[in-house]
Amino acid sequence: MNQLNIISSSSSLILITIISLVFVVLGISYSKKYQGLENYLVANRSVGVFSLTTSLVASALGAWILFGPASASTWGGIGAVIGYALGTAFPLLILVFLGEKLENYIQKEKL
Repeated sequence: MNQLNIISSSSSLILITIISLVFVVLGISYSKKYQGLENYLVANRSVGVFSLTTSLVASALGAWILFGPASASTWGGIGAVIGYALGTAFPLLILVFLGEKLENYIQKEKL
């Protein structure tokens, strides 16, 4: 069987290391402007709805969302993929309906 390697394994490890270090340096240099516990914990309450929503979805789904449907389809077909999608979306759909109630409850507790 023929192997097709675009770059060698040592070159790919070096490339990954360099890219990772670039992101570390960029992150550290950017974070120097925002010091303090308030910025670390709640981003000084400056995060928008879109950023919060995408962060919640990414936290709830994670990397397993890439591999789960593929493995479910091997044993259950399209029905398993649809069920998997509905099961994954269900907790987020609950938050759509409970979000306003939770917000009202929290506002009442602050008063």
